[in-house]
Amino acid sequence: MKLEKAVRKVTGESLSTITDRLILDTAIKQSEALMETIVEKLPIYEVDIDEKPFEENT
Repeated sequence: MKLEKAVRKVTGESLSTITDRLILDTAIKQSEALMETIVEKLPIYEVDIDEKPFEENT
């Protein structure tokens, strides 16, 4: 109880709010790191943006 009161007095927020924010921040950082890892492992293809993907039969 003393810790919760001290945290609220110093930060103006509850201990659970701060804890939730830290958990969310950690989850976001882990997700970003995972996405970076996935992107690094994806194969890279060179694409000619002027090339038409399909020829039209007309």
